[in-house]
Amino acid sequence: MGATAGDGSSLRGPSQRATLVIRRVIALVGAVAVVALLSGCDWSMFRAGAGEAGFNPETGLSTTDVHGLALQWSAPASGGVPLVEGVNRVVLAGQAFDAATGEPRWNVSGSWGAITGNTIYGFVAQPGVEASSFQSRDVRTGVEQWSEDAGVVVGNPPIASDGRVLQHFGGAHGAGDSIQAFDASTGARAWDLGFGPVTIGGPTAANGSTYVVAPHYQGTEPGDALWAFDTKTGAEKWSVPAEQCSSAVFQQTDPVVANGKVYANGHTFDAATGRRLGGWAVCPATSTLSVTSDTLYVPYRSSTMQPRLAALDASTGAFKWSTVWTSAPADTVNPNGVVGDAPAVANGVLFGVLVNPTTGNHLIADDAATGARLWDGPVNASNTYGAPIVANGAVYAASTTGPTPATANGHLDAFALDH
Repeated sequence: MGATAGDGSSLRGPSQRATLVIRRVIALVGAVAVVALLSGCDWSMFRAGAGEAGFNPETGLSTTDVHGLALQWSAPASGGVPLVEGVNRVVLAGQAFDAATGEPRWNVSGSWGAITGNTIYGFVAQPGVEASSFQSRDVRTGVEQWSEDAGVVVGNPPIASDGRVLQHFGGAHGAGDSIQAFDASTGARAWDLGFGPVTIGGPTAANGSTYVVAPHYQGTEPGDALWAFDTKTGAEKWSVPAEQCSSAVFQQTDPVVANGKVYANGHTFDAATGRRLGGWAVCPATSTLSVTSDTLYVPYRSSTMQPRLAALDASTGAFKWSTVWTSAPADTVNPNGVVGDAPAVANGVLFGVLVNPTTGNHLIADDAATGARLWDGPVNASNTYGAPIVANGAVYAASTTGPTPATANGHLDAFALDH
C-alpha cells in the first residue's frame, strides 16, 4: 500500500477531525412570517461530520413540535450534492444561500462540502483532463483562499479533521484509487495513500484516526478490511477483516465512527483497536448509516425485497424495529422501489424521503425511538427530493423538477416552525 508525503517521503494513511459546533439563534424570514429558531448546531459536512454518523446533537426541533414544520423559503438551485450548512450559509454543490432567507450569496463552479470555522473546502473539475483543483474558500463570501492540483474526485465529499482535509480520488487511466490529505490552512499535500483499482468506503475520521473500508489487495485474505490510519501523518495503525454481510443485496458501507466504535459492513468494531464487537441483525443495502448514542439506523431490504430502515441497538446490533424507507419509485431494476439513504437524525427525530406512488416523493419525519410518523412534508408529483439535512432548527432539502435530468430545474427548500 504505497503513499508519498508532499516532500516525496514514504507514508501511509489519513486524518481525524473535530467538528466545530456553533450555538446560535437565527431568524428565518419567510414571505409573510418571521420564524424564530431555537438553539441549534450546524451540519458542516457530508453526513453531518467527519465521522459521518448523520447525527446532529441540536435541540431546535423535537418529537412534540416537528409536526408544525412549514416551508419558509424556496430558492432556485441546480441539483447535486453535497448539501451542508454553517456560518449562516447553506451550500448546495457550488451555490451558497443565506440560511435564514434563501437569498443567494455566491455561486462558483465546483462542489463544496466541508466547513470548519469560516472556511469551506471542495474541488473544481478541470475540463478536458482527469484532474481537479482542490480549494478552500471563505464560506461567507466564496473568495478563494488556496488551491492545489489534485486527481479525479470520486466517492463522498471531503471531510475536515485535525488540521487535515481528506478526499477520495480515482486514479487517472485506471491507475487506482487513493485517499489524499491536505493541510487545512495551506493546501499543501500532507500524504497520499494508494489503494489500487479497488472499491473503497470512506474516509471517515475521529479522535486522531481515519478509517477506510477496502479489500485486502496486498494479502491473500478474501473480502474487505477495515483500516485505521493516523490522521496527521497517514501512518497505518491497524487493519482487521471486515468481510461483507451474507446478503445478496449487501452494499459496502462507508465506515461510521461514533460511541468509540466503528460501524462498517454489517459489523461493529472497537475504534481504538479494531477488535470486532459483534454483527448486525440486518445487512445494509446502501453505503450510508446513521448512529446516535444508543441506536444504529440501517437502510436494508426485507426478505420480500421491500426497502426498509432498521433501528438496531448501537452496542449489540440487535433488532429494535423497522419501517418502510424509500427514496424513489419502483422501476425495472428496483421493482419494489429504491432504498433511501440513512436519515438525518436530531433530537429524537429521523428526517428522510418517502415515495408516494401517486403524488411523488416528499420529506418525512419519524420518531427515532419507534419509527412512528410525525410529519409528512408537501408532496408534488414533479418534485424529487434528495436526502435532507437538519441544522439550527431548520430542515433543508434540494429537489429537481422536470421530465428528464437534462431539462430539470431545481430548488433548495427550507422548512422550519412558524412562531
